[in-house]
Amino acid sequence: GDRVAAAPARPSPPRRVGPGDGNRRRGDARAAGVPLVPVAVAGTDEAMGRGTGRIGRYPITVEICEPIHPADFEDHLDPLGEMTEAWRRRIDAVLRSHYEG
Repeated sequence: GDRVAAAPARPSPPRRVGPGDGNRRRGDARAAGVPLVPVAVAGTDEAMGRGTGRIGRYPITVEICEPIHPADFEDHLDPLGEMTEAWRRRIDAVLRSHYEG
């Protein structure tokens, strides 16, 4: 995956995602026919300053993982569950490599 830098920004207003007549739920990649892109964020636990409630300066890593294509799961018994598990495996692999070195 590629590495990117992230900085605080103002939240953007909500918007409809995906093609269609507007009746789709926001973020429903399967219904929209678009890939689900897992994004792993590591280092936020250190930035939060354990026990202080304050955010400190600490490097945070954001890694964009390989996309998950809903079409690859259409013939599965539980497509949504399988996609969720694939998402977890990709995020876990990135976080494990970050924290375990």
